[in-house]
Amino acid sequence: MILYGRRNSSNSAKVFWALAEMGLEYDLRETGGRFGGTDTPAYRTLHPHGKVPCLELAGGAVWESHAILRFLGGTHPGPLWPEAPLLRAAADAWMDWGATALVPPLGRYRKAPEADKAAHLPAVIKAFQSLEENLAEHAFITGPELTLADMSLAPAVHRWFLIADARPTLPRLSAYHQRLRNLPGYRTHIEGPLS
Repeated sequence: MILYGRRNSSNSAKVFWALAEMGLEYDLRETGGRFGGTDTPAYRTLHPHGKVPCLELAGGAVWESHAILRFLGGTHPGPLWPEAPLLRAAADAWMDWGATALVPPLGRYRKAPEADKAAHLPAVIKAFQSLEENLAEHAFITGPELTLADMSLAPAVHRWFLIADARPTLPRLSAYHQRLRNLPGYRTHIEGPLS
């Protein structure tokens, strides 16, 4: 396997962590950001949108971080991608929710000029309050064990705790964050490179 990505990409970080948890070896080709390489014709044959990460395998490529996570879970069965259909659907749903409801307002907040950040904060808070409510039932996103859903949301959770503006205390999210911080893969692939 060849992984195209970079350590300080939140989408690549999810994949780095999953590969490490699964004990899978890969050849890293640093791509995107300061490394460039995403606009070359050769790369565009792998990833038509020229983003990272992209996983190249014999016979083809898988692009988009959540598609890669699902592919890895499907080809390397284990607790990260539950076999029971309802449990897998729950992980799948939280991954999609993160991509559509959690990350976009956080991204708008992070990219806004300093003077405009406060206007974007309520939408970020609302999204994280939804996560807080879910964590009343579970130690991790979908239950008692770490899954790919946790890995997919981990960069956003990390960045919530980097917000300098006044934000509510979310005690269950704080406890969840500490559980993540106790995991070597989180510290290595999320907390370190994305801080």
